Amino acid sequence: MFGKKFWSSWDRSLRVRVRFAIAGILFLLPWGMSLICVQVSGRAENSEISETEGQTGEEEEVEQIKQTEQIENVDDTGSVDGTGNLSGAENGNGTGNMSGAGNVGGEHMRRILLIREGIRTYLSLEAYLPGVLLCEIDPFVELETLKCQAVIVRTYLYRLMGERTEIEESQLDVDYVESRTSQMGKLEYRVGKHSEKNQKNQKNRLEYERMTQAQREQIAEGMERCKQAVRETEGIVLTCENQYILPMFHTSSAGRTRDGGEEYPYLRPVESRWDKEEKNWQTTYRWSKEEFAGKIRQIGDEGDLTPEELIEKIQIVKRDQSGYVEWIQIGNRTYEGETVRAVLNLSSACFSFGKVKGQTENEGARNTFVQAIVNGSGHGYGLSQAGAEHMAKEGWGYEEILSYYYTGVELIREPSG
Repeated sequence: MFGKKFWSSWDRSLRVRVRFAIAGILFLLPWGMSLICVQVSGRAENSEISETEGQTGEEEEVEQIKQTEQIENVDDTGSVDGTGNLSGAENGNGTGNMSGAGNVGGEHMRRILLIREGIRTYLSLEAYLPGVLLCEIDPFVELETLKCQAVIVRTYLYRLMGERTEIEESQLDVDYVESRTSQMGKLEYRVGKHSEKNQKNQKNRLEYERMTQAQREQIAEGMERCKQAVRETEGIVLTCENQYILPMFHTSSAGRTRDGGEEYPYLRPVESRWDKEEKNWQTTYRWSKEEFAGKIRQIGDEGDLTPEELIEKIQIVKRDQSGYVEWIQIGNRTYEGETVRAVLNLSSACFSFGKVKGQTENEGARNTFVQAIVNGSGHGYGLSQAGAEHMAKEGWGYEEILSYYYTGVELIREPSG
């Protein structure tokens, strides 16, 4: 009896345990399957990463560049030539016209799309600015002058971008040198607009390699000053009637800046007496009759006029209120002052012509030359860099200087990139 009851009791207990075990298995089975799937998926993912790691290395490098790359720009000597080139803002021989005023009020960070050897990456506009700035002005001017130029460059880029939050670098048409570590671990500088085959880039790369250590240190110091100017004016732009202005600038005026007309109400003539104190404010040019006639014939057919007859008919037809030539008659034709400035490669359109006698190399014979006397450097619109520098030395702040040269503008701070 004992034995039968025992086994009977054990048998019932076993059946109960088996039932509980089966129930437990059924209960835990879904979790177990999920865990197995996760492990399998993880192994597959790790395997996939392992297999594609070599292929994505370049993309990881690009991402690293996005986070750490800094663009720095200089010319091949570490200084600037003072032409004030900034595409629409200043074109050595042009008027600086640029389409697209660009409404104010962008809410997103702005960035520049860079393409280097087929690799596309982005750099914030603020990080991009110092290099452009270094090509537009001597970095060792007064800090307030440098800040003026930083605001000008930023305003130009904002205006060019309009409502876009990003733009490809090739559309900017600005000069700079890029500095970063090459694949060989060597620091390299590049100047130019970064087209695919930019000869200027290659030339300046070589120039940098020939620089002394002291010259390279000067470049680095100049870049740090540009970064400071950008940092201390972060996001600040010039606006007029809720639009980014066309921030034209030049090296030095003829003593008074020029009127931009109704289209540019913020470009009004202002006195810039400081410019006349510049060492090279007035420049003299001279050509032989034949040289002068050859250059003028590049812009107009003067028919059968001889060089002597051509230079006998030089007459200024009209000057603007600041003294710049608007129209000039040469020979039988009338030309715009800026056109003549361009073909003769004059420093500005504030010029006057005359005839002088001079010795020639041909047995000391005397000959008649055409002479031009030119005041200032650049087109004369907007800010004068020379004037701004003198004002900064007198204690003017960058906001005051900008408000002086650009009539009725507002300086506002926008979200920066």
